[in-house]
Amino acid sequence: MNSYFESLGRFATHNPNKIALSFHQDGASTVVRYGELWRDIDREAVSARASRRGELEIISSRTGYGTILTYLSALRNGAYPAYLAPLTARQDAQIFHSELSQLIERFRPNRVIADTFDPARLHSLPFGDVDEPGLVQFSSGTTGLRKGIFISERHLLAQLAALGTQLGINAEDRIACWLPLYHDMGLISSLLLPLYFGASVAYLDPVEWSFRPESLLALVHSERTTVCWQPDFAFRHIANRYARAGVLPESRLDSLRLLINCSEPCRTRTFVDFWHRFRGLGLREDALQVSYGMAEIVFAATVTAFNSEREWLSDPEYLSSGRPLPGTAARIADGGSAEQPGEIEVQGECLFAGYLRHPDPREVFSGGWFRTGDLGFVRERELYVVGRKDDTLIVNGRKILAYQVEDHVGLQKGVRPGRVLCIVSTGGTAVDILYEGEELDVENLRRIRQWCATAAGASVNRILNLEPGIIVKSSSGKVARAKSIEKLARLGLLGS
Repeated sequence: MNSYFESLGRFATHNPNKIALSFHQDGASTVVRYGELWRDIDREAVSARASRRGELEIISSRTGYGTILTYLSALRNGAYPAYLAPLTARQDAQIFHSELSQLIERFRPNRVIADTFDPARLHSLPFGDVDEPGLVQFSSGTTGLRKGIFISERHLLAQLAALGTQLGINAEDRIACWLPLYHDMGLISSLLLPLYFGASVAYLDPVEWSFRPESLLALVHSERTTVCWQPDFAFRHIANRYARAGVLPESRLDSLRLLINCSEPCRTRTFVDFWHRFRGLGLREDALQVSYGMAEIVFAATVTAFNSEREWLSDPEYLSSGRPLPGTAARIADGGSAEQPGEIEVQGECLFAGYLRHPDPREVFSGGWFRTGDLGFVRERELYVVGRKDDTLIVNGRKILAYQVEDHVGLQKGVRPGRVLCIVSTGGTAVDILYEGEELDVENLRRIRQWCATAAGASVNRILNLEPGIIVKSSSGKVARAKSIEKLARLGLLGS
């Protein structure tokens, strides 16, 4: 990672007093300047506890200056650091520890730093799976055990250059971030990218943000931040908080030049609702943008260049995810259309070579194109992402997208957002809908059944209210369908 740290070192030497990182959590704020950051990386890199060249280091702890130093010093030493989601109160501890044990067995890291794990070194042999500088990123684990993705320094620098050019990232930018660093969106957009360009980052704790989503708006206001990335559900989470309160916050959002929705799918109503709720706070209409990406291509594959609300409305249901970044291409397998979406495939100079320690690391490639598992279509050269192949259910011989049912039920009053699971009932002739939240009344249940019959073309076998925390979420906040079904079976909650 010589080139990356040469850039960071030059900036730190010439601008030692500029704020690099600030942390706003537990009611306190801490500031780290570039000169201090550079000295601390140097000091940490030569300490006895630092990882050495060729070693794999897994970091599964709360976002903070200490874990960032550990990560950056490992990169500086030529080790391969990898963030992993820490255990939180909202996770299933049994599933967490089981997956951590499986990852340790498969990847044999030299060291694991976790709140629930002894940080002693585990293995003495170097990782050995790659022979060039870079880092390891784990997938979110939505469909099974997390996959290991190697991101080389050359791929990282190509991505940073493309993003920097496309978005105009520079040293004057101030990034607002509540995103966890174990996700590629948080790691690239809100750590490696800003430090490379000499920008500043203001962090909120992800768990604190989830309970107080309005804290992001307060951070934008107090720090006059200019850029922020977050997934689609976060826009709705923030807007819903103020819809329930019935008042607007005492915050100004006019400093934001980019507020980027980066997930799949991104919904048109998300921007429409957010814009109409917060435009009175000075939010710029052209600040709201969309990007589509994945760790397999470092981070971003596409980005939009919206100028107005009118451009969001080109499709009534889905926001455009824009056109590919320079050096990247995207296509739909077998054509695809809005009526019959196809699998999205991507190709480019930042694309990974295959999953680490996987029985068939190239199984997800087709003629050099990466099969993403996402569904979408292209209209006027712009990509629209509509869901995941894994979310496609076959009900009575008809294909339906489970997330569409889950999204509709999640909008009902009393249902916890993101805590709905739609599965095929036994026999395959109807669906079961399982949700967390308040018990829905008879009229709401009737309307849900009617909507499923008309909009999704599926009859409903049962609608079941679950205890909080039963539905399993991936580290990226998505419903982990297979793990949730496995847990429901273990608890005897799968119906007949």
